[in-house]
Amino acid sequence: MKAKIIFLFFLLAPTVLFADAVKLLDRICESQGLHQLHEKSSLRFTFNVILPGREISRTWFWDIQNNTVTLDGKPEDPKGQKFVNDTYWLFFPLVARHSAHQTKLTMKEKVPSPLAGVPTTELTVAYQGEHGHTPGDAYVLYIDDKLRIIEWSFLKGGQQPPRRTNHWKDYRDMGGVTFSLDRPADDGFRL
Repeated sequence: MKAKIIFLFFLLAPTVLFADAVKLLDRICESQGLHQLHEKSSLRFTFNVILPGREISRTWFWDIQNNTVTLDGKPEDPKGQKFVNDTYWLFFPLVARHSAHQTKLTMKEKVPSPLAGVPTTELTVAYQGEHGHTPGDAYVLYIDDKLRIIEWSFLKGGQQPPRRTNHWKDYRDMGGVTFSLDRPADDGFRL
């Protein structure tokens, strides 16, 4: 009988951990107002990226209620690569929550963040197979006690070492939704 109980424990343990990670994503989204995004009529934002040697800037207007998008004043497909990429960066906690069923989520407590070295909850979002906007890639989020991502690492193909690690700074409330407006990396990349 002990063998059956132990076996049952091992079957249930990953489900409990996955559920805890999903709850954490829900709490992050709720604390930042992201779950209420669908209630907004529209959103205007500029996606700015500074890369070594070049800069990218795109200004978006998204009519949320009609799901229409313009890029620099011209109609654009809301499923187009640029809009998907830019909103992926902007709303990552919400994107990760909505696609959680396509990911492997793991969570660890009291992990020092790689850049600042402060204690965080580490949440890894790894897209499985061909799922997600970046199939096979993984993102490691470092979350503080205010439920804010303070750093994240991007793992191309889910492989270490991270391709890039960014700070998430300058959180601001914009009409009831909170965004990180500054995401610098140590290699000159800045979003």
